[in-house]
Amino acid sequence: MKVIKVGVLGLGTVGGGAANILINNADEISRRCSCAIQLIQASVRNLDADRLCDDTQFKLTTDPFEVVNNPD
Repeated sequence: MKVIKVGVLGLGTVGGGAANILINNADEISRRCSCAIQLIQASVRNLDADRLCDDTQFKLTTDPFEVVNNPD
């Protein structure tokens, strides 16, 4: 199965909600689109802030260009 790797800029209300959907519904999304979508990296302003999503499953950075320029 093909894997699409995703990066998110910001984990506030919108980014955190999107991350939750991608993480919590990974099996259903894979079934419907015939490919796996994997969140691999996110950019945040503060690494120590509370999050709406479980941020242990992907890499966090404070540099948004690190996400944008990620070759994966």
